[in-house]
Parts: sequence; structure tokens; C-alpha cells
Amino acid sequence: MFRAQRCGDGWTLVGEGADGELASEFVRDLRVEGRSSYTQRSYAMALALFLRWLDGEGARLGDVDRSTIVRYVRALVVEPSQPLSAATVNHRLSVLRTFFAWYVTRNQQDRPHTLMNPVPGPEERVLHRAAGRDAPQRFRAELRRRAPVRVPRSLDSVDAGRLVDAAVSVRDRAILTLLWRTGARIGDWIGDHDRHGVLGLAIDDIDARRCVVRLRLKGARDEHTVPVTDDFWALWARHRAADQWPATRQWAWEGRRRGQGHALRYDAFAAMLRGVARAAGVRAHAHMFRHGLAEALTATSGLQVAQQVLGHRHLSTTAEFYARVDEAAMVAGVQRAAQLARAQPSLGSPAEWAFDYDEVTLDELARLTSATTTEL
Repeated sequence: MFRAQRCGDGWTLVGEGADGELASEFVRDLRVEGRSSYTQRSYAMALALFLRWLDGEGARLGDVDRSTIVRYVRALVVEPSQPLSAATVNHRLSVLRTFFAWYVTRNQQDRPHTLMNPVPGPEERVLHRAAGRDAPQRFRAELRRRAPVRVPRSLDSVDAGRLVDAAVSVRDRAILTLLWRTGARIGDWIGDHDRHGVLGLAIDDIDARRCVVRLRLKGARDEHTVPVTDDFWALWARHRAADQWPATRQWAWEGRRRGQGHALRYDAFAAMLRGVARAAGVRAHAHMFRHGLAEALTATSGLQVAQQVLGHRHLSTTAEFYARVDEAAMVAGVQRAAQLARAQPSLGSPAEWAFDYDEVTLDELARLTSATTTEL
């Protein structure tokens, strides 16, 4: 049986035989490359599920070809009583393509020019070469599902304020205010090498003198600095003054009860937020703070400001999620355009006269024009 398993601060894949050893080596290489524990876990779990299915088919990794991947996708989307979502299927394919790219590179010396990645990728584009028959290029991989585009749910300023007010402790109010004002991911603290987001903040990352916080980005990416408004700094000062912090403490947020003396972890934060949301009568999760700030920044300051605050690597990512409009807004826009078109005079043909004459003058001009034309 193949399964993902925690290994220190990272993850590994446990399984028997040569396939298990290969998969475990691949996950170890992810860790060497600096991939986050979240990436290691998701890749190990997806690969373990594929190896279980492959074992049930009586096949091994060396037997996998394009038809094997097609059968696997069919097993994910057609055969089960509850087919997997398009996003899940696409993630499984992405993991397999990455794994087999690694597998091909690893074995290329023993079998040069004979190994190919069996998972189709987006760069494999099919064109009709006959003149005049070029088909549009296919930017999606052949087997990937078309995932529906959903506008993210967000919090408005009223609901965000209600959540902050409903928080019991100064620590919780400070965390929620920081989420609201920076749009940062909530993140987690999993060892010093793999912490990110608000929960991954160390004390040294919070600079009250400059009124900025230094956030580590998700995965193995860089960090960036974000300014924070005054309402957070008042809460931060109260939080720091609430108890005596030992000189050895690194983390900005500490757990309660059994978590005393340790960094606040995501599961404890999530339980806190559920209680606060019930008390405030607001349906919310941590990422809705990010979506709310992103929408406000896009509307008031533009996409580039939103990109910098959110820490997106590419502007297209910000535009994809936050420059969209819903169907109701599109219908309203089309209706307004139609009303404007009906209200404005047609520009298709020039006016007969340069000035807006009255009816009597127009009749006289028409008579004179007719007489002149007859004489000609």
C-alpha cells in the first residue's frame, strides 16, 4: 500500500517495491529543491493515489504510457459515483507530469531517446499545416478539465469589522485586523524553514517603527513588506504588553492551553475564527479577508497596487481573479450601452443643412434647391 507520511518538517511517500522507492526519491528531491511542506504533502498524496490505482491495474511505472493516463483520468471522472472536480483532476495530472518529467530525466542515461513523458502538456499544440487551415493553438493540455471560473467570496468592511469586534482576546483581534488590512494569507508555522503568512510571522518581522510587516510568501517563494494601518499597531502594542515574553521566543502569535509555549497553528486559529464568526453572525473564512481587500484595492487603486500588496508574482494572476465582473454587471453594462446608442443621433449620414433651421426656412430652401436643379 502506498501512502503519504510525515517525515520531520516535511513529507515522504511510503510504499513497497521499486515503484515505492522511486516515488519516495521524487518526494525527497522536492524537499531538496526547497518546495514547501504543503507541496510535498499534496504531491505525495496525489502520487500515492495514482500508484494504488496502477497497482490495482496490475501495472508498474515502467509500463505507463499515454493510454494508461487516459484510463486513469476516466477512472477519476467517469467511473466513480462522485466524480472528482475539474480542479482536482487537473492537479493530479500536473503532479503526474512533474513526476514523469523527473522520471525521464533520471533514466535518460540508461535509455536515451526512448523515454517520453506520458502525460500531455500544454506546450504540445496541434496545428493543421495545410495553407489556410491552421487551427487555433491549444493552450490547455489534452486531458485537462475545463474548470468553472468563480468569483471569489469576499468580506465587506462592515462584516470584517464585526468579526474583529467579536474576537475575545487582543491577540485574536490583532490577527484578524492584520488579515483585513494586509490581505495576507493566514499561513502556518511549521518549523522555521517552512512558515508563511500571518501565522508564520516572527517577532522580528513586525516593525512598529516603520509600520510595516515582512511576510513570507507561500511555498518556496520570496518575502515582501507590506504597510499596515494604525489600528493594528495599537492592538499589537497591547498584545505585547499582555504578558512577559521570554527572550528566546520567535513567533508573534502563541497558542493557548495545550499550545502554550508554542507558535499558534492553523487548526487552532481556524477553531477560533469559527467561534468568532458564529458570535458575529457572519459566514467567513480567513481567505475572504484577502479577497475583500483585493477587490477594494483593484477598484480604488488599480491592479498594480493590488498585485504588490497581495504579493502576486504576475499581474495576470491579480487580473484573473479580481478584474472579473459577474453576469448581472455585464447585463447592466450592455443595457446602458444600448440606451446610449438609442439616445445619440445616427452618424451614418451627414446632415443636409449645416444649421438647425425652422420649418418655414427649410421649406423655402427645399423650393430653391429644387428650382436650381431644374434649371441645371
